[in-house]
Amino acid sequence: MSARTISKVLPSTKALLRPTTAATQSVIPRRVLTAPQVQALSNVPIRTMSLIPRWPEGEFGSLFRLLDDYTDHVASRNASTGPRSFSPRFDVRETKERYHLDGELPGIAQKDVDIEFTDPHTLVVKGKTEREYTSPKAGEEDKNAGHKYWVSERSIGEFHRTFTFPTRVDQDRVKASLKNGVLSIEIPKAAPASAKKITVS
Repeated sequence: MSARTISKVLPSTKALLRPTTAATQSVIPRRVLTAPQVQALSNVPIRTMSLIPRWPEGEFGSLFRLLDDYTDHVASRNASTGPRSFSPRFDVRETKERYHLDGELPGIAQKDVDIEFTDPHTLVVKGKTEREYTSPKAGEEDKNAGHKYWVSERSIGEFHRTFTFPTRVDQDRVKASLKNGVLSIEIPKAAPASAKKITVS
């Protein structure tokens, strides 16, 4: 079956975000949310921001600081040249008639989000976001040239989330909206198939 694509993001009603509790977790099927398909950033080391000096003053203090500066330089270079990806967070709720997905996509435009069904039970949300700068005018110096990032914590790059539902859903009545950085998707459940009797002639 070919992928079904939801090409239009409909006007939104107010997104419903509720804190997850033990009571709400018990009603969400374990199979609803599958493992996100996200590229691992193996070349970007995990960094911890601290305002406390890591190396005490003393005979070897300057040597430790030199080694630490080199590590920061390598991490900054890898972060700016390596592949970037991230996994947006989603709340998944189930009611009697439908499933609700509410995901955090701050700063992402509607045109950069793709939603499609890859099979009758699987919904894929994917897209990308990039840093945007103002291009310099003719004859002016590019103010962004040679910028060095001390910290890069914004979620940029490509994202890809897959949701598999335990029951059949009505793909033709799915509604999606993006408002205030929150992507809301309503997936109605399909009506149960009625039994049909075949007359033998």
